[in-house]
Order: sequence, then C-alpha cells, then structure tokens
Amino acid sequence: MGPRHAPLGLRPGAAAELVFAFTFYRIWSFPVLALAAVASAAAAWVHDWVLYFPEVDPATMILFGVLMAISAVVIVAGGSLFLVRALRQAGVLEGFPGGAA
Repeated sequence: MGPRHAPLGLRPGAAAELVFAFTFYRIWSFPVLALAAVASAAAAWVHDWVLYFPEVDPATMILFGVLMAISAVVIVAGGSLFLVRALRQAGVLEGFPGGAA
C-alpha cells in the first residue's frame, strides 16, 4: 500500500460525503443512505475499471458495477440502519442528536 492506493479509499468516501453534504448532514433516511452507498460504489467501480480491469469486457464490468451497487445498498445502507437501531435500543446513542428518537 502506498500513495497510488490512497484514491482507492478517498474517491468512494468523497462520493458518499457529497451526497450527505447535499442534505446538509441532516437527513439520514434509507433513501439518502442508499444514494450515498451507490455513489460510493460507483466511484470505486470507475476507479477499478480504469486502473485494474481496462481489458475486461464492458458488459462484464457493467454487471460488476450493478452488483457493487446492490451490495453497497444492502450492506452499507441496510447495515447502518440496523446498527443504529441496535445501538439506540442499547442506550448507547442517548447523548447524541437523534439518539433518543
């Protein structure tokens, strides 16, 4: 791992942050989380296609991108909502805005 690999995490993170910034960090609903997850997956997909898989058939890469987006929504958006609910039930989020909701 080195400087060449830094964009691997920076681009997807920046893509998700742009979605959250667009909502002024005030809306944390499933659609917003799903959009951020898809934006992050899309940034990673473009990065991987250009850097690591330029010779792969475009149809295969499109399927790869769709599967990345689906898994991002399930794992990131769905998983984060599940985690927040579990933490809220345990009382861990009581000191945070929206934690008691």
